[in-house]
Amino acid sequence: MAADDTDVAGGRAGCLILSPLGAWREITSQYGYRDDPFSNGRDPDFHRGVDMAVTVGDSVYAWRTGVVAYTGYDKISGNKIKIEHAEGYLSQYHHLKRIAVKEGQLVEAGQFIGTAGRSGRVTGPHLHFTLVLNQKIIDPTDYLRSARAIDRSPRSSKPIPVTIYKHFVIKSHPVEGEVKINGRSAGRTPLEIKLPYGEHFVEIDAGSGYQPYVERLWIDQHFGYLFTAHLQTKP
Repeated sequence: MAADDTDVAGGRAGCLILSPLGAWREITSQYGYRDDPFSNGRDPDFHRGVDMAVTVGDSVYAWRTGVVAYTGYDKISGNKIKIEHAEGYLSQYHHLKRIAVKEGQLVEAGQFIGTAGRSGRVTGPHLHFTLVLNQKIIDPTDYLRSARAIDRSPRSSKPIPVTIYKHFVIKSHPVEGEVKINGRSAGRTPLEIKLPYGEHFVEIDAGSGYQPYVERLWIDQHFGYLFTAHLQTKP
């Protein structure tokens, strides 16, 4: 993951974040309660993101390095993309005209992912941007204000290395054991660890009374938070 010295939104994120429209755009509808635009103000509505001013066809970029967790269409959000990031973040981009990435694809911060539009249930073209942290929708405004503009000059064209990490916990039952990850000692269960997406091998040795436990792990956006090894006694 490309590190960045900037504190973002109170220091929660230590990695490079970039404006999803390339630079700051006017927010036309804030996060939080508002009058439902489809009821002529008669009904309150909780807006789970922010709407940003666009012209149909404007480029949309990945807010942060991540892996594409979902692409698709529904009648409310229109064409939309979800990108999973490290540290429990998930960004969502709604009402797109075109989607230019596929599920499971690794994307860099600032990488082109589609074009803005007015698909779905809208009153006009805009980008609806939603941010989720640890499965809870949060106000993305401070993150957007802290995001860097995308520099398209030739000197900035060197790609950012893409490495996505997953935090999870390794436990073993019925007893604790020494853990090796890819042949290297990592500690003792229960163990909280961070590993990059891809293939890994976990070994757990609980001592002479139990058989050594070895399993291949494939870590991606579908890998869970908790990994439990059930140890077997030696015959």
